[in-house]
Amino acid sequence: MALLEIVKWPAPVLDMPADPVTEFDDGLAKLEGSYPFTFDLSSRAYRLNKYLHGIIQPELRGRFLYDREGSYERGRLTEEEKEMLRTLDWRALIRYGVIFFILEKLAAAVGVPNQAIYAAMRGESLEAFQKTRKTQVLYSVAGTHGKKRSENSKKK
Repeated sequence: MALLEIVKWPAPVLDMPADPVTEFDDGLAKLEGSYPFTFDLSSRAYRLNKYLHGIIQPELRGRFLYDREGSYERGRLTEEEKEMLRTLDWRALIRYGVIFFILEKLAAAVGVPNQAIYAAMRGESLEAFQKTRKTQVLYSVAGTHGKKRSENSKKK
């Protein structure tokens, strides 16, 4: 008999807006410097995110680095997407819906430290951004800034 009883929802659940996610996202979008990752952005940027995620594979990364235009064509990117990549417009890429962790992979592939992405998102140069830091270091997911990969692998 207990299985057939009607579930009584607590009052806070009943008082929630019809679409709390949209209401929350709308509020975030009003905060300066915030880039909410919504379902719409996720859907729009799916192809670009998939393409960029592919550059973690050495073969696809090589194609990207040595024949970018051909790589863009093979990835069926739009002109808008190609232009954001040609100019490495980090702010435009994140606003378009590229996942931040994918941006880190892109930055590592092209030899750009993470701080350059952070600076761009704030509308600052890397130098101006670094002045706001207590410690002015550069790092990336590649972990090779300032040295070639072969030099790092020779360390004992």
